[in-house]
Amino acid sequence: MRSYVFMVAVAATACLNGCSSSSAGSGPCQRDEDCSEGYCVAGECFHCRTSADCDGDMVCQDGECVEDCPLADRCEFGGTCCPGDSVCEDGVCRPPCNGTRCGHNLELCCEQGQVCEQNRCIADCGGTARCGPMLNDCCQAGQICYAAECTTPGSECSRQADCPPGQVCERDLGVCIDEGLIGDCEYIPPVGQFNPEQDCRWTPPANQPTPSRDDVVMTPVVANLTDDNGDGKTDARDIPDIAFISYDLEADGCCNVPGTLRIVSGRCRDDGGMDTIFSSDAPQLDNSGGLAVGDLDGDGVAEIVAMTLQSGTVAFKRTSPDGSSWDLFWQNTDYPKWDVHTRGGSQPSIANIDGQGAPEIVVGNVVLDGLTGQLRWDGLATAGSGAGIGNNAFLGPVSAVADIDLDGKLEIVAGNSCYSHDGTLRWTYTYTTQNSPCGGKLPCDGFDAVANFDSDDQGEVVIVRQGEVFVLDTDGSEIARIPIPVDDCANNESGPPTVADFDGDGRPEIGTAAGDYYVIADLDCLGSNPQPGCSDQPGVLWYVPNEDCSSRVTASSVFDFDGDGRAEAVYADETTFRIFD
Repeated sequence: MRSYVFMVAVAATACLNGCSSSSAGSGPCQRDEDCSEGYCVAGECFHCRTSADCDGDMVCQDGECVEDCPLADRCEFGGTCCPGDSVCEDGVCRPPCNGTRCGHNLELCCEQGQVCEQNRCIADCGGTARCGPMLNDCCQAGQICYAAECTTPGSECSRQADCPPGQVCERDLGVCIDEGLIGDCEYIPPVGQFNPEQDCRWTPPANQPTPSRDDVVMTPVVANLTDDNGDGKTDARDIPDIAFISYDLEADGCCNVPGTLRIVSGRCRDDGGMDTIFSSDAPQLDNSGGLAVGDLDGDGVAEIVAMTLQSGTVAFKRTSPDGSSWDLFWQNTDYPKWDVHTRGGSQPSIANIDGQGAPEIVVGNVVLDGLTGQLRWDGLATAGSGAGIGNNAFLGPVSAVADIDLDGKLEIVAGNSCYSHDGTLRWTYTYTTQNSPCGGKLPCDGFDAVANFDSDDQGEVVIVRQGEVFVLDTDGSEIARIPIPVDDCANNESGPPTVADFDGDGRPEIGTAAGDYYVIADLDCLGSNPQPGCSDQPGVLWYVPNEDCSSRVTASSVFDFDGDGRAEAVYADETTFRIFD
C-alpha cells in the first residue's frame, strides 16, 4: 500500500516540474495558476501569448519569446520579420518586385513591358490592339484582334454583299473579315426584331436554258454547292446556294409540267439581282416535285436528287468546283411509277436507312440505291396492295424517315403505313373518317411527319389527310384526330404537316395549309379543358384565312425569325407570301 502512495507522489512531483520555467509548454493546465510561470493556452503552459508578454525586442512565436528580428523591422500582421529576401508591404511579407504588383492579393509582379489590368499582368501595347489567348500579343498598327488573332480588317460592311469572296461581314464590327478566322456559328436573331425587306430577286438569265421559265411552285433547298473561296473544299465557309425547279406557269399551267433545275448563289448582288450558276432542262423534271441534297458517294460534295416527268428519279453530280457544270450521276426511269406511286409532286429524301455504306433515296414507299439509283424495294411489293404510299389530293408522295421506336434502325412512314428499313410492313392505320373529298386519281393516304408529342422518348407519327390531322403512337394506334377548318372550298385535303413549337410552351404543334385557312393544330386544345388561347375549333390553336382552293396541299416551313422562342410559319398561297407569328 505504501509503495502505491509513493508512486502517486512521484507522479505529482513530475507534473510540477513539467510546468517550470525551463519547460513552460510541456504540462497540462486549466488556468494560468497551474503554470509555474507563463500562461495556460489551449490546455498547455507557454511562456507567452503575444509579443507584449515578452521583454525588449523579443517576439512571441509558438508560445516562446525569441529574438527573431528587431522591432523596427517587424511586419505589421503577425509581428515577425519577413524571411529571406522578402519585403514587407502593406503589413504583408511578399517576394521582391521591381515592376508593378498585380493580382487580387498583389501576389503577381508584372515584368517590364507589361501592365496590370483586371488583376492580370498583360502586354502593354500602347495604342495598338492587344491580342492572343492570354492577351500577351500586340497587334501592329491598323490591325484588330479577332478570334484571338491579329488581322487586318477589310472594307466597312453592313451585309455580306459588301464583302469580296473569301471574306465575311462581321456585322458587330462593321468590317469584312477573312473567313478563315470565323468558325462555325449559329445565328440567334435579336428578340422582337423582325422587319424583313427584299434584299434581292432572281430572274432567269437570257444566256441559259429556258429563260421564260421564271415561276416556282416547289420548295427550294439551300446548301453549299460551290467552292466559292477556292480552298478545295465545299463547306460552311462557302456562300450557301439555292437550288429549285422553275417553270412557265402561263404557258404550261401549274403542276406536273416540264421544269428546269436552277442553282443560284445565295449572295445578293449590289443591284438587287442574283447570279444563276447552273441551269438544266434535261432530262425533263417535274416542276412540282421536290429536291433532296446530300453527299451520295462520300466525296465531300453534295449531289442533287430530283424527280423526272412523269415517272422516275434522277441524281446530278457536280463536275466543276464553281458549280457551273453538273452531269447525270444516275437516272431511274421507272420509280416512282406514274399512276401507281405518284401523279406528280413527289418529294425525295436522303437517308442511310440500313446504316451501311452509302445513303438511300426514299420517295414515298419506294427506296433506291444512293450510288446507282437502282430499286432497293417497293412497299407495294413487300407489303402488298393497300399499303401506304404518301399521297394527298393530286400531289405526292411525301413520306418521313426516322427511328421512331429507338431500335437504332430507321423506319419509313408513308401515308398510313410504317415500314422497316428492309421494306417489311410494321403497321397500317385504318381510316374510318374524312373531312374532305380526295381530289386526286390515286388514293389519299396522307402526308407524313414524325415528332415527339408525349412523355416517352419514342416518336409519334403525324398524318395530314383529307381535311384531318392524325397523331399516331409508335405502334400506329391513334392518339388524336383533329378536323381542319373549312369555309367554302369544295376540297380541303390540306398540305404536308410542319411540326414546331409555335406558341413557346415547349411542346410541338402542327402547321398545315388547307384550302380556306392556314391552321395550327395543338393537342393542348383538345378535350373539355383546353389551354387558354385556343381557337373556337377543337384541337386548333389558331387559323387564319388564305386563298388556296386550287391547290389545298401547299407546303409550309418554319423559323424563329424574331428570337422569341416561338416558331413562325412561312407560307405562300395562290396570291400572297406570308409569315405568321
